Amino acid sequence: MTQPLRRIVVGSSLAPQSDGVVASALAFSRLIGAQLQVVHAYVPPMPYIGDPFPVAWASDELLADHEAALERALAAQAERIGARPEELAGFRLSPSPPALALEEAARKFDAGLIVVGPAESGSRIARRLLGSTSDRLLRHSGRPILLVRNAFLEPPYQVLLPVDFSRPSMEALAWAGELLRTLGEAHWPAVEALFVLSPFPDQTELQFTSAQVERLALDELERSLCKLKSAGTTGAIGRRIRIGRPSEEILAEIHEREVDLVILGTHGRSGLERFMLGSVASDITRDARCSVIIVPPAAG
Repeated sequence: MTQPLRRIVVGSSLAPQSDGVVASALAFSRLIGAQLQVVHAYVPPMPYIGDPFPVAWASDELLADHEAALERALAAQAERIGARPEELAGFRLSPSPPALALEEAARKFDAGLIVVGPAESGSRIARRLLGSTSDRLLRHSGRPILLVRNAFLEPPYQVLLPVDFSRPSMEALAWAGELLRTLGEAHWPAVEALFVLSPFPDQTELQFTSAQVERLALDELERSLCKLKSAGTTGAIGRRIRIGRPSEEILAEIHEREVDLVILGTHGRSGLERFMLGSVASDITRDARCSVIIVPPAAG
């Protein structure tokens, strides 16, 4: 892994639902033996409403009071979720937008993972057009992103590893294998690697039958998983082939298997190309009802 997984940062909005996000990040950090830093992005207070010439010292004093209040709120949140002092690497306050604040904190803390919660406001179409904090991190961060939904199970019971045999996908698979190795055999979950084949055209146009193509895909999946075994991954990993659109089939597999955690790579599309063509990683982070770890190419 490019960044060590012994350090994790988590974003807290200090809204009631953020207790669950920070608690899940704490559970994950305990699971892999990492330290956790809690980050809060805030909007600086206005010193004088309507006064175009605020006094500098008054503004500094007001900002210091505001940050002190936020520190107390973060400490209270940590106490509510049962965090022990030795498990936390402190709190970090930033006047930057949330995605930028988290990326900057991860860089300075040398964190190997950023944990965020789902979008807390805005319509679905607005989030698709403008992007949530997690989506902006997905586009720009070079670090894996854990999007927490529901409570994070410690350890997770059902893990899904979607692959498409591209280089970013194989790097993400290797990253997932290294993460799973930290769990050890005692906490090894039920892990399945999934490859989604495109729908087959008319059989008369193919040199291979659909069954032969599926067999070839399974063979390639087997070779990919053998590399994990050779790298020291000892737990069992199942193999699964589905046929259809990748996003739809991955989401269907998540639902059918009641998956707790998905780990997948991203090809790093951004901008208009991403919105027009879509992104499997973006679709899964938006629509999956379980926690998702997105591994960008730089992290693999």
